[in-house]
Amino acid sequence: MEDLTGKQLGRYQVISPVGEGGMAAVYKAYQPGMDRYVALKILPQQYARDAEFTGRFEQEAKVIAKLQHPHILPVHDYGEADDYTYIVMPLVETGTLADLLLGEKPMPLQRIRIIISQLGDALDYAHSQGLIHRDVKPSNVLIDKRGNCLLTDFGIAKMVGGTKHFTQTGGIVGTPHYMSPEQGGGDPLTRQSDIYSLGVLLYEMVTGRVPFDAETPMAVVIKHMTDPPPPPSKLNPDTSPALESVILKAMAKRPEDRYESAAAMVRAVRLAIPESEFIREPSQVGTVPTEDLARAEAAARESATDRPSQSTTARRVAPWLLGAGALVVLGTCAVGIFVIAGLASRASSAAATEQALPTAPALITTAPLAIAPPPATASPQLSSSPTPGGDPPAGSRIMTALRESSPADLPSARWPQTIADNFDSNVNQWNPFSELADEFGSRSFTFRNGKYYWEVMPADNLSVHDTPEMNPISDFSVSVDAQQLRGSQEADFGIVFRETAADTFYNFNIDSRQNYWFSMNNGGEWTTLIELTPSAAIRPNAFNRLTVTAIDGRFYFFINDQYVDQIEENTLRRGRIGMVVNLYEPGVPAEWE
Repeated sequence: MEDLTGKQLGRYQVISPVGEGGMAAVYKAYQPGMDRYVALKILPQQYARDAEFTGRFEQEAKVIAKLQHPHILPVHDYGEADDYTYIVMPLVETGTLADLLLGEKPMPLQRIRIIISQLGDALDYAHSQGLIHRDVKPSNVLIDKRGNCLLTDFGIAKMVGGTKHFTQTGGIVGTPHYMSPEQGGGDPLTRQSDIYSLGVLLYEMVTGRVPFDAETPMAVVIKHMTDPPPPPSKLNPDTSPALESVILKAMAKRPEDRYESAAAMVRAVRLAIPESEFIREPSQVGTVPTEDLARAEAAARESATDRPSQSTTARRVAPWLLGAGALVVLGTCAVGIFVIAGLASRASSAAATEQALPTAPALITTAPLAIAPPPATASPQLSSSPTPGGDPPAGSRIMTALRESSPADLPSARWPQTIADNFDSNVNQWNPFSELADEFGSRSFTFRNGKYYWEVMPADNLSVHDTPEMNPISDFSVSVDAQQLRGSQEADFGIVFRETAADTFYNFNIDSRQNYWFSMNNGGEWTTLIELTPSAAIRPNAFNRLTVTAIDGRFYFFINDQYVDQIEENTLRRGRIGMVVNLYEPGVPAEWE
């Protein structure tokens, strides 16, 4: 293809080449009408002259443009000009996964876990929309400024694959080193074809090398069709049997022997690489202004010399009404808190908190002390709770979320880890008790097989939160993994923080309808700070990782390592951190893991 630098294609001024592949060239271009730089993926002129291709191109481009996922590079526009066919996308100049693999060395396990989680989720979403990628490979995975993956080139292989030029030259759809056996054999492709390619990519990240290589592309294709891949542990002895099993299953020769879905493969990878093995990398967190970094680091130095001893104050029972449905929480949630500042000069111990959820978000102040403490444990506390996305109480103040495109480098990645819990034992002094039953329902919070298991049978809507034994803190980053296994779509789960009493805290929650929301309970008065907001970052029927980073009065929210929102809010200055579950539909059981 000729150099198109300086040319005008439709509404776009071509600035400079970015890269070129076997099927298209990518240029940086300027769009004057929107005053922005974009990426133009331009196909060779022979395709624009193919009537069959031009019809298919428009059809496929419209389908691809409808894909809306945080880890799929969106399509802004498409068109034809001067016998060139092009697709317009956001400009990402920070490199690709191929750049990260140039050293031919194994990647860190935590990075592998994140990459496969993001790409697998993107593929699973595309498959649910009836699309198969056909060319999953490192150079089609862009890496943005925050280290997140963006899968690109959906549909390009399909657009080109059926053209006269392509078939007459004997072309094969896909890239030989990442091609499934059925692709090499010219058989129909399914979502398992993409899963195979993702398995090859996983193999390369784990070992630093692709499983098959040869002198010619066709020889590589034949190896994919006939040869078993060398065991990854032979190339990287640190590969665990569990991870090797995942790779080999994904790369099974027969599609029916591979994972049923990309989501199933993601779950297998996350089990083979437990999050407890590592602490998050800086690139996963995002960015904040430099003044936050300077202030946070100064506070860390100050707090290091003024850390109070932990209090043994008895936990309290608050006089709020409990109100049936069954709510079960299985907590495999590893909680990691990275603290640099704001430790209180006096300590206030944590408490497991149960809050009745009235129909309207009003505090029930007349209820008597409802439950007695279980033997040798702290007593739960009771209070009212909000309706997500509903109107706030009269006189409350709704804050405006600052939905910026991305935050700057957060200092939280460099903070010391102060709490990590895999729930093998109650080392952090949560509030487990085996069973309690009274007129308000039954409740139990127990540790079983490395899980914190919550089971609640209330008589009405219910909110439950628990925090470990800890001093109140101000600045932190906390992450929790959880999954709703069954139950009402109205139920939600999240993180409670800056909690100082049964009715005073913030909570950041998600639900199974792929919504998140953020609210504050201040002395029983609920305020919706971020309204119920849909997010494709939330994986339905799967584990979701929620992360909240707080720096003074600025909060940053992440879902599955994807930045989704931030807000400035200064009402509650410090407090404890924990987990929260809300159930809004009485009589409907729900279960969480």
